[in-house]
Amino acid sequence: ITSTLAGQIVMEGYLHIRLPLWQRRLLTRAVTLIPILIIGMLVGFSDAAFENLIIYAQVALSIALPFTLLPLVALTN
Repeated sequence: ITSTLAGQIVMEGYLHIRLPLWQRRLLTRAVTLIPILIIGMLVGFSDAAFENLIIYAQVALSIALPFTLLPLVALTN
């Protein structure tokens, strides 16, 4: 959901791409779901593998978050 909303805001606000709402949602959800499906196929849709991937993703996000928030605050100031 977060990726879909962020994609819609970027498409509409920053890239000025005007699409009907259903097309915009379809595009942003497809961009979000395709990598998840590829990763799922690689790990065999195993619950344990997905749990480990989620933990690793959260660690990576916690490290990367300050590097994305600082420019965002500076640009929107």
